[in-house]
Amino acid sequence: MKLHYLFVFMLVVALSLTSCNKCDPTSMDDGIIIKDVIVRVIGHPPGPSPQLIRQQGVFGLEYEYSADGGYFYDPVDFSQFSMMCLPVTARCSSGFLRTVTLDSEEKTVEYNIVVSECESCETRNETYNWVLVEKVPDDYTPVFTLN
Repeated sequence: MKLHYLFVFMLVVALSLTSCNKCDPTSMDDGIIIKDVIVRVIGHPPGPSPQLIRQQGVFGLEYEYSADGGYFYDPVDFSQFSMMCLPVTARCSSGFLRTVTLDSEEKTVEYNIVVSECESCETRNETYNWVLVEKVPDDYTPVFTLN
């Protein structure tokens, strides 16, 4: 009988140690963001500032994307796409809800990021949050918001 109580006690201890509150920061893209691509910028953009890129070679950089998980990269075709970035400094375990929307009345394109951070990670990292989006018309003004 004592063995049975010992087994139950050990089971309760094991379950309590493995069922801690885990933070699962997931990232999602919405709006006119091209999903399931990896964006690569060759070079270093000037300062961590929000950008709307409409042509190759801006800031002397090359812009590429991969649709196969990063095996092969192609130059961004700026006749079909634009690129945007909104730099964020967040905890090392963070998730981002990235949304890019066009407002045809206001002639704006808004890049909005909602950040969810895990408290368990104290280190802070900066990420540019580059996204490939549908072509943004030249007469649209970019708007960047961070929540």
